[in-house]
Amino acid sequence: LSAQNRVLARELTELPPAFNAKGARVVVIGGGDTGSDCVGTARRQGAREVTQLEIMPKPPETRASTNPWPEWPRVLKTTSSHEEGVDRLWAVSTVGFVPATGDLTRVGQIHCQKVKWLEENGRLIRPEPVAGSDFNQPADLVLLALGFTGVESGSLISDLDLSPDQRGCLPRDAAGRLAPRVYTCGDAALGPSLVVRAMADGLSVAQTVLSDLADKI
Repeated sequence: LSAQNRVLARELTELPPAFNAKGARVVVIGGGDTGSDCVGTARRQGAREVTQLEIMPKPPETRASTNPWPEWPRVLKTTSSHEEGVDRLWAVSTVGFVPATGDLTRVGQIHCQKVKWLEENGRLIRPEPVAGSDFNQPADLVLLALGFTGVESGSLISDLDLSPDQRGCLPRDAAGRLAPRVYTCGDAALGPSLVVRAMADGLSVAQTVLSDLADKI
């Protein structure tokens, strides 16, 4: 997407070959807004076919009784990019990549597997693979448009003895405190959402930090 934007802004005269979808079988992994942008961009570049893989199950086309207004509508979203032409596959996990025949440096297929989501109190908890559902999806170009899947494990998490919840987020109090002198905000605390929500939460937690520092002066 960044390369295409640079072409449109005339910062580049043409797309680098590795980023050009013309004539390719394109697979977009990720069903969110970024994935939708990848679908539309690939189509406008002249892709032969475009497939979008989403690990989440297909949403209903209308609101369910358990999702009343004013809750965010959990319904199927079809963008103008989707309308340009795409095959959307739901509840599919990417297992691995299969190299192209005769060229181990390029992808030829994606090894996929269907999944079934386990629920708890009406919420989707985690996907479980469906036995015998494996299939290979042809691909010449794969675009990764994966959303937030949880905070990254590492020394920061282990050294502070932090424990992400089932969604991969870090539990905190209402003001943003995670532990003494440790705060969290945005996707790390709330889960995947819009960037403006993360920014607003960051500002709110920053006020908590300032308040805590003022109490110690």
